[in-house]
Amino acid sequence: MLARTTSTLDTGLAVVDTSLEVLTPSLYDRLPDLPANPRVPDFMHVMAVNRLARTGLQWTNLFASINTGTNIAQFMVVDYNRFVPGQSIKDNTLRMLEQIPGITHQADLSHELNYRGYWASFNRPYFEEVRKATGHAAAEAAYGALYSFDDGPRAKIFRNNQASVANMGDMMRLMNRNMFPKEGVLPLEPGHAISARLDLTSFGPIPNGGIDSKVTGNCLLRKLQCRAISGPTHANQPVFMWRDPSGNELFPGWPHMGLPNTWNFNWVDMEPESELSKKLPLRLAPPLGTCLR
Repeated sequence: MLARTTSTLDTGLAVVDTSLEVLTPSLYDRLPDLPANPRVPDFMHVMAVNRLARTGLQWTNLFASINTGTNIAQFMVVDYNRFVPGQSIKDNTLRMLEQIPGITHQADLSHELNYRGYWASFNRPYFEEVRKATGHAAAEAAYGALYSFDDGPRAKIFRNNQASVANMGDMMRLMNRNMFPKEGVLPLEPGHAISARLDLTSFGPIPNGGIDSKVTGNCLLRKLQCRAISGPTHANQPVFMWRDPSGNELFPGWPHMGLPNTWNFNWVDMEPESELSKKLPLRLAPPLGTCLR
């Protein structure tokens, strides 16, 4: 998944979201005005729902109760309390919600996870109602697979490589993957890799794309831990820099005050602070089976 929000909760839920593109600006006309729309900032809405929900179904229902238009995204909620290694995925293990101005659509996608063996998210809406409203259905009909959910470049990269994921290290490499120009899918652009690098494109490079990766799993989540890396991917690409060795701005006009010039960070383990961990009453079910390391 290409995630922005990432939450690992002591209720056993993992919550991630990816932004959705809106190709029809008139969609914003659906936003209600005050007092019908309280315009709750998205980060506050997510935090409140995280604290109230105890299951994936509760999370998506609570989040769908308010549609302020302050976030246009696809949310995925994994309930690890319903996950048993080696067994089929139970109903409501994976729930997904897409929210755009005027529309909130949610569903249990556990059957898709069972059928595909994986689930990938990459800034393309999945539900047909949302695809039509955002303009993706029309764009796919006019311009082809680039706007497709199943056959876009990132969808193909995930489909081609998901079977190779056997442990946490494999997952970390997949989420940080950018093999341009050797990816083997079209269009052949660094901005269409799993971890995009639009700064490497030959047509108007800009400092945009993937800025980090976060990965968790059955064992890590039960300790409220994840593994994360900051900055654009440099596993198979040049390290991102704001200025060249001579001090010249590589992206004039793009502010980067307070940011490091060179982004060559490695993966780190993230966990709650030690004092917080001692006081945290974990409500997770006991670990079952073995975990991927």
